[in-house]
Amino acid sequence: MKKTLEELRETFKNPPSKYRGIPFWAWNGSLEPEEIREQIRQFHRQGIGGFFMHSREGLETEYLGEKWFACVDAAVDEAKKLGMHAWIYDEDRWPSGHGGGSVPAGGDEYRLKGLTLQVCREVHDRIWQEKGMTALFAAVVK
Repeated sequence: MKKTLEELRETFKNPPSKYRGIPFWAWNGSLEPEEIREQIRQFHRQGIGGFFMHSREGLETEYLGEKWFACVDAAVDEAKKLGMHAWIYDEDRWPSGHGGGSVPAGGDEYRLKGLTLQVCREVHDRIWQEKGMTALFAAVVK
């Protein structure tokens, strides 16, 4: 559907949520569902189009616990009522892939795995053994 120039101007003056700012929203301290809802209403009044719920240092509410999910449910519900967009940034602080400590606590099965490519003139088994690696691939340069 084609818009008139006047319709485009009005859309630019008052853009829908999908064209508005969507900040990372630091969740820290003790979270309460009603406080979460109130902060979302404040975002909406300020013209914010949505938010990323992002656990940060100082969080007192158990990450991925019952109260955490009650707050996420409240945030998603309130955003929906106001026509806003809600996303969860699921790392629980840093580093990426840590999952609030649940990944390292899962043991080696869930830890980062890597593949190393080493380019060398010739390959000897001892090179890989010294580094505690298993040779999956080696490129030999002549």
